[in-house]
Amino acid sequence: LAIVTLLLGTGIRVSECVGLDVQDVDFRNGGIKVTRKGGSEMIVYFGPEVEKALLDYLDLREGITPVAGHENALFYSTQRKRMNVKSVENMVKKYASQIRTLQEKIARVTEMSASIQAQEARNKKMVEAYFAKARAGIKQNRQSSKAAYDYYKSMSGAGYGPNSILD
Repeated sequence: LAIVTLLLGTGIRVSECVGLDVQDVDFRNGGIKVTRKGGSEMIVYFGPEVEKALLDYLDLREGITPVAGHENALFYSTQRKRMNVKSVENMVKKYASQIRTLQEKIARVTEMSASIQAQEARNKKMVEAYFAKARAGIKQNRQSSKAAYDYYKSMSGAGYGPNSILD
């Protein structure tokens, strides 16, 4: 992770990265001394994310006993030697394939979420339609009740109400 973070955070070449020694890292100034193509040296500065990744890696690195002649290398391979360009490229390919797999999983979850949201929208429309019909039915019942009441009142005045039987 430190290598990928360093590459992305500084823009250095893989060949420059594998050529770094521990002494090339300057945490006080936030930079690394890089040997460019043609042999010229240059300081490349890094931000807090790269600094944290490097510090975390250096903590892990302390537990590694390197092969003789590789003690100064910043990054070790699984054989405890200085990493080479090919091994970094393979590592980046491995991480990239994991990212693609993760992106595919995220896409599937997003698709499922969209499907669930669509179903919820359909359910909401069905419930709204049900309540609209219920409200229309209640309104119809009120109108029918009012019409019946008005009819009853009109009939009462004409002598056909409940008191007309007693008369």
